[in-house]
Amino acid sequence: MKPVNNYKLPNFIIVGAAKSGTTSVDQYLRQHPEVYMCPQKEPYFFSFVNKKIDFKGPYDSIMKDVIVTDFNEYVSFFNNVTDQKAIGECSNSYLFLTHSAEEIKKYIPDCKIIIILRDPVERAFSHYAQHVMIGHEKLTFEEAIEQESYRKAAGWRWHYQYLEQSMYYKQVKVYYDIFPKENILVLFFDDLKKDPSLFMKEIFEFIGVSPMVEGIDFKVYNKTGMPKSRLLHNFLYSKKFFKKLLGFFIPEQFKIHIFKTIYELNMDYTAKPKLSEETRKKLKEYFKPDIKKLEQLLNKDLSNWY
Repeated sequence: MKPVNNYKLPNFIIVGAAKSGTTSVDQYLRQHPEVYMCPQKEPYFFSFVNKKIDFKGPYDSIMKDVIVTDFNEYVSFFNNVTDQKAIGECSNSYLFLTHSAEEIKKYIPDCKIIIILRDPVERAFSHYAQHVMIGHEKLTFEEAIEQESYRKAAGWRWHYQYLEQSMYYKQVKVYYDIFPKENILVLFFDDLKKDPSLFMKEIFEFIGVSPMVEGIDFKVYNKTGMPKSRLLHNFLYSKKFFKKLLGFFIPEQFKIHIFKTIYELNMDYTAKPKLSEETRKKLKEYFKPDIKKLEQLLNKDLSNWY
């Protein structure tokens, strides 16, 4: 139920896709003085409004501490908005879990939607590689994609549906069916890599703020690699790291800084899984029909994807 007091909500949302540069874009937006971003990247609120979180995967218990289901809690993220022109949020579940679009429309009818897409094969494999990195995936990529339907039926969270999340056509079409075309901005990961400055100028203009990029640190965030020490990596992600090692009296921002520093020192970004050319070729054919429909929807040549 909505509170009776005044509250603020986002006027733009980055809905996905996962592993398409959304973490970097979220960080760049935070550096703009006219933009306020939700303090928690990926609260997932519009995917799970008033729902019980009960995923069954072996690492899914962590989602209970991450997913926001209560409207009042979600609104509290924006209590510190002052005079910023653009108020934003980023949750990658909103593109894949398509019912999220209806919820966004219900709560924020005039919301602007930002969609960032990546070569579907590269996106799927990058998502898999990230799970390998954090220790949540034990199978080979080929074994994991074979298991997608079984994991879904068993109640694992949506993150493990590597291929299905790269089937963009229906996901994007839902937003075109619900929101005015002028409220939707579809961008591409390759353009972000090629020229992040130009990429962000387009976003700034879309959300109605000054297209300034001077002073923005275009560092790449959420890169995939492999931990040098799996034991240290697992410890970093355990609650013991914050509660026992650092204690309760250290400010949260310093805990996060220490976490990030140790995390980066322990990460080898040159060591990560490799996608076989045979699997790449098969998946390009697998995604081709969906890409062709997306081409028609967006009126854009995406033949480099297949």
